[in-house]
Amino acid sequence: MRDLVHRSELPHLAYPTGWFQVGWSHELAVGDVRPARYFNRDLVIYRIESGTVQVADAYCPHFGAHLGFGGTVSGDCIQCPFHGWTWDTEGRNQSIPYSEKINRSKQITQHVVREVGGLILMWHDPDGEGPTWEVPPVPEFLDESRFHTPFDGGHKRWADMRLMPQFVLENNADFAHFKYVHEWDAVPDVQSVEATDHQFVARYTGQVTTKRGESALRIASTSYGVGLIVARLDGLRDTVSVTAVTPVDELLSDVFLSVAVERLADDGSEVPRFVQGIRHAQLDGAFRQDIPIWENQMYNLAPPYPKEEARNFLRLRKWSENFYSKPTRLKY
Repeated sequence: MRDLVHRSELPHLAYPTGWFQVGWSHELAVGDVRPARYFNRDLVIYRIESGTVQVADAYCPHFGAHLGFGGTVSGDCIQCPFHGWTWDTEGRNQSIPYSEKINRSKQITQHVVREVGGLILMWHDPDGEGPTWEVPPVPEFLDESRFHTPFDGGHKRWADMRLMPQFVLENNADFAHFKYVHEWDAVPDVQSVEATDHQFVARYTGQVTTKRGESALRIASTSYGVGLIVARLDGLRDTVSVTAVTPVDELLSDVFLSVAVERLADDGSEVPRFVQGIRHAQLDGAFRQDIPIWENQMYNLAPPYPKEEARNFLRLRKWSENFYSKPTRLKY
């Protein structure tokens, strides 16, 4: 069997089980209705009048209208723009405005949604099962007294990237690339790597030389399933980032990046230029360095690991198998 394969030959890698970001909370007000496409499904995302975010399959079972184009929120239901049928939070038909009866035989699929740290997360399971674990809070994203939160210029979305979540996930075990892709002074020193049911945690230290001089970094990076990485970085200022990769289809993914930077007492009401620089380094610097590699690489099922990287890579790949419903044929 060939070791190097194109990602199109491993379609199951595009559809892992877990939590995946589909937006930011502050961008979806009560009554907003938006179309989306993830996991090769057309979806509609909307916030009902009680404040809850809903994600549903997009097409009205009546005549197939896309609810994301012209659909409206009516109470805690979404109303079809074509004939006014309404559908509740369980996906059931709630009303037909020109009929005395409702249709009890048809439903739209509603997906499980959580809002965590200002991120809108959707649960995906290829077999249709519900959540088996939760993503913990990211308190730094909502604490404006201690952090410049992501929601005033510290977040960015890249749409339709030619990559799979697995590519980005594997950065959490790929310590050598920090020197050669991100221009760290040396390969980081790995302090520990731990894998539990749905978390893969890597702790490492390193050094970067910038115009301001040498900066020592200490990072704890936690993968929650295949689609979310929460990284906490201790440096000149504490920084917390969430990298989220959500499949659009078998070849493309949307990437969401959110960055919070420590707020000091003398920062004032405006975001200091130094903080803007840290954000820029994350949003437009480090991530952009990875993109040309991710978008053009083949996937190696059995890389020729040197001993220095074999243990951590093999551990991560074995752990990631937990989130795929079909065998990925990775070798250990």
